[in-house]
Amino acid sequence: MSVQRSGAGNGAGLVLLRLALGLVLLAACTSGQQSSYGLDGTERLRAGSGVVVRWTLAVDPSGSRYVPIEQAAPAVDPRARRVYVGSTEGTLWALDADDGKKRYGYRANAAIEAQPAVDSQRDEVYATTVTGQLVALQGASGALRWKAEADGSISQPALLSEDAVYVVTDTDLVVAFARNDGKVLWRYRREPHEGFAIAGHAGLALAGSKLLTGFGDGVVVALDSSDGRLLWEADTSVDLEDLDPTRRFTDIDTTPLVVDDTVYVASFSGGLYALELANGSVRAHEGGLRGATGLTATQDALIIASAERGVVCLDLPSLSLRWQRALPGGAPSLPLVRGDRVYVSESLGALLALGLADGRELGRLQTRHGFTAPAMLDGHRGFALSNAGTLYAFAY
Repeated sequence: MSVQRSGAGNGAGLVLLRLALGLVLLAACTSGQQSSYGLDGTERLRAGSGVVVRWTLAVDPSGSRYVPIEQAAPAVDPRARRVYVGSTEGTLWALDADDGKKRYGYRANAAIEAQPAVDSQRDEVYATTVTGQLVALQGASGALRWKAEADGSISQPALLSEDAVYVVTDTDLVVAFARNDGKVLWRYRREPHEGFAIAGHAGLALAGSKLLTGFGDGVVVALDSSDGRLLWEADTSVDLEDLDPTRRFTDIDTTPLVVDDTVYVASFSGGLYALELANGSVRAHEGGLRGATGLTATQDALIIASAERGVVCLDLPSLSLRWQRALPGGAPSLPLVRGDRVYVSESLGALLALGLADGRELGRLQTRHGFTAPAMLDGHRGFALSNAGTLYAFAY
């Protein structure tokens, strides 16, 4: 099992404006929580054993009166015990995973909104920026191996294969770079979508030789990872023809998720789709599951982050509802599963640990400004970057 357009500026800008205004609000307290002050002076609310804070670090203190919206999840090199984190300030930091001590920083000179891609075996790390830059670094020292340019902002992690690095831009361009020197191997471009879209973009998933992603026009594609040749495409926008134009967001913002021979993907307004990996044919369509922004799965469950419904857990392969939980603290991040727990964060509130079986809250870390980026989980430790630019290391 393998797990993992922005359109017109009006739609994206509205979402970002609402989020930015909402960041000045405090999330509501829930019963049974105890208030304390963290090492960074930020008030936080804790309850349950699902999230136990070990240390915190203000990654890029700017002194600005504005709270940055941090979208880049941390990444971990478990062999070297390093955690990598990038921010809107434009620096990629390599930190000691045990205590948060800074080992080095690489100045990218542009905001970093995507999780770094790490190869522990080769001791390599790859970072992308909103200006379309891809940088390849030596992990231990941060020395620059090479840098390359893609045509458009990048908000999704690079995807690594044995010989290539793949990126998808927010302007619907997929580029494959050679891992040894950064030369372009191939490009695949969709025509930019005209119309309203939600801020965000689908990431890339690799299933065998098929490279999967979705675009602002509602089309999901499978490309040959060796040459970028189109293998199949599935157009989800055809299901939106009768929808009110003010609610017609065709974009695919969820990274395709492959479970066995099925590809799960969601259109923001069109709902959830189950496609055949071989040819893209539609096996199932749940049109009521709108507002999806992230998907994750186990062998028998599909967990959906939805701007409309919060967190939804479906049984696989039936897609019957197991549980649903509304999130009062803002938009949910990409859910992550470890053991019997689902970890998901709120853009205005908390990082939550929920029971996979029933959605019951098992723990939380709540800050003043919330978490837009998903957490990173490794072994029995995790890392989460808040919208205020504080990195939290926790046990679970």
